[in-house]
Amino acid sequence: MKPYLLCLNLNGMSKDGPMILPIGKGEHEKGMIRAVVESDYSGPIGILDHRSQMDAEKSLRQNLSGLRGILRDIGAEKALETYGN
Repeated sequence: MKPYLLCLNLNGMSKDGPMILPIGKGEHEKGMIRAVVESDYSGPIGILDHRSQMDAEKSLRQNLSGLRGILRDIGAEKALETYGN
């Protein structure tokens, strides 16, 4: 990824849909987040709200919670300090 990755946006992902899920509820984001952490990426990470049926604050809080959970699961305490707030 380095030096080409400038920034990164995250969302939950599942092969058979729905296409947008909260982070931590899909089947692919844990592996993708692990790859990003292992690459020593230190740039900006965005969390988007693409679920129009839900209040944006609630959706974004779910995504932050899911990100924190994945970072804990993969033992990425350093990344948790940076991105878990």
